[in-house]
Amino acid sequence: MARVLIIYFSKTGNTEKMAHQVAEGVSREGIEPVLKKVETASVDELLSADGVIFGSPTYFGTMAAEIKSFLDESVKHFGKLNTKIGVCHKRLQTPISFPSAYFRDEVRHAWVDEHQT
Repeated sequence: MARVLIIYFSKTGNTEKMAHQVAEGVSREGIEPVLKKVETASVDELLSADGVIFGSPTYFGTMAAEIKSFLDESVKHFGKLNTKIGVCHKRLQTPISFPSAYFRDEVRHAWVDEHQT
């Protein structure tokens, strides 16, 4: 069974709620979701996942520093993640971008309007 790692940062609990909803959707598709708060996730876990979804609130138009730091640390696996599928979710109508060179094809973005949750 395919495994998708869902890594998120949530200060108020809203992004955590969304991460759980994303995990439910992933599970319905027959894929095993693995939920991790960014504070407990290791960049080495990226190697064993078939895909990764990042969840972050938006601060001043960009992702949370904790997610950015995790992505910066993942550079040690540069070139080893290009067979993975990467996705982001956040609480605003604009996508977060991160280097598509890390993941297969183009990075796919998903976001949920805060009024729909």
